[in-house]
Amino acid sequence: MTSGMHELPRVMVKLLKIDFDDTKYKISKNIIPEFLARSISAHGILQEPILLNNEPNHTILTGHNRLKALIETGATETLCFMTSNPAPDIIKMSALLKMHHGTLGPIGKLKYLSIMSEIAPDEFNKPAQEAYPDFNIPAMILRDSSLLQTILNLPDAIKDYVDIRDIGYKTICELVALPDGFLQILSEWINKIHMRVNVFRETIDILHDLSRRGDFTDDIMKIDFDVSEDVRGNEFHLLNSIRKLRYPQYEARMEIARSLIAHLTGSGVRVEFPPFFEGDSIGLTFTANKKEGADSLAVKTKGCDLTAVQKLLDLL
Repeated sequence: MTSGMHELPRVMVKLLKIDFDDTKYKISKNIIPEFLARSISAHGILQEPILLNNEPNHTILTGHNRLKALIETGATETLCFMTSNPAPDIIKMSALLKMHHGTLGPIGKLKYLSIMSEIAPDEFNKPAQEAYPDFNIPAMILRDSSLLQTILNLPDAIKDYVDIRDIGYKTICELVALPDGFLQILSEWINKIHMRVNVFRETIDILHDLSRRGDFTDDIMKIDFDVSEDVRGNEFHLLNSIRKLRYPQYEARMEIARSLIAHLTGSGVRVEFPPFFEGDSIGLTFTANKKEGADSLAVKTKGCDLTAVQKLLDLL
């Protein structure tokens, strides 16, 4: 607790008097950790939020996730600190605590910079490396207010994903270089499927490459799929679809691979072929059962078409 907070009035506030839609000062990740939800459900809010004493409804200065979790419990009021203005020391302490607790992501750090430059321009317009040494933000972003604002203007779904998954600033800078149409489509994809970070990074890389080659927006918009419970299947379908655009010859090579694999499978061999031709090896499995006996392996290996095997290897 900062020294300034000791002087703030602590009052009981009706939750209906709080403007939950005003997230101007929200810098924490847009997720409520399970431990926080359990704690608030059992004990209520232990660290009181700070509200701006606005009319007709109060603006949340700190405690967005705590208040959101509280309202889910059915509570109607809670104790809060009240202030008439967003004091810089309160905002700074809140940001440092969130960073310590792991709830301040890369987007939240940039939003903190934006807020501080607005409410305390004289104090925080000194060299950014001095003002924000703990935040590990690249100098190219600190020096370029336009780039910072472009990042903060990304679609909400992308910002939430980047923040929650702690995506690095290098990937974020590649992300904002994409055309607006690509960003909107990517936002829709993120809303549809749970994308692992490595899949997200590869998707950005492919979209980046396509944007340099020409206008593929219409082709990308045509990509559609029925979202299933098979998370990996959804990711595979997405990557497969955009890789076809990046490598037009991809589907032709896949057809050759499928044909060779079917040929080998017909002779009793199980083939493991790396997705998207990545890697330098394939797996061949010969199975023997009790009825056939071990000698059957000699027959199966001898009957394996090594020419087909080599053709598969040549595709990698």
